[in-house]
Amino acid sequence: ISCFTRKAWESAMPIVIDYTGSGVHRVFSGHIDFVDVFQANGKVWGHPDWHKFRYMVDDLRNISSTSFNRDDAALTGKMHIPAASSNPRLRVAAISTDPKILPVLEEFRPLMADVGWQYRVCQTSEEAWDWAVPDGKPRQAGAN
Repeated sequence: ISCFTRKAWESAMPIVIDYTGSGVHRVFSGHIDFVDVFQANGKVWGHPDWHKFRYMVDDLRNISSTSFNRDDAALTGKMHIPAASSNPRLRVAAISTDPKILPVLEEFRPLMADVGWQYRVCQTSEEAWDWAVPDGKPRQAGAN
């Protein structure tokens, strides 16, 4: 068993992933840790259309607690390097107003820039979608 997988008796990943045609919408809830983020990124980056995606909107407003920290962000940022090699034009919007989550999200700003991805922390779903999908393409129902 990899150190980055959950055992059968552990809870399911608290991140719902919705592929919306030209991008990805992820909703985080409950307790989030490094394994959750690692697995969610692996699912997205392993999607057959990953290279075609133009945006990713991460809604973090329903996180109740987290053990994901700045060191985890730095490690995750290094993992963006191979993902960006097959998708260099991604726009990533993160939605949160939680003062415990915002400092970790800010750690991603230089990491995203290093791989060429545009990144923005947003306060509302509307702000995130308007920025991430500037050409106004419709998103699937439930993406707000």
